[in-house]
Amino acid sequence: MNGEYLILLILFFLLFYLINKKFNLKVFKRKSSLLLLFAVSIIVFGIWDLYAILNHHWIFNKNVMLAYLGIFPAEEIIFVIFIITLGPIIIWEWAKKVFKNA
Repeated sequence: MNGEYLILLILFFLLFYLINKKFNLKVFKRKSSLLLLFAVSIIVFGIWDLYAILNHHWIFNKNVMLAYLGIFPAEEIIFVIFIITLGPIIIWEWAKKVFKNA
């Protein structure tokens, strides 16, 4: 099925958004910091992905990916933003809030 990976990424984003909302973490209010962090993450992991793709360390099934930006699947860029960058920020802010009150 096309888009399975994208659906999974959207579900993770919704989970992070709901955690942010429920615990009033205000992660999404720091837009300039998030954009800078996303940009740095995309550059660093883009280089990593480029190396891995060009050296055939991993491949992406063209029948499953929805769109490509050059040799990068769009889903891979979304993965870097949501899972690698946003996920740890949400978890860190949540843990600070929860364990501060413990």
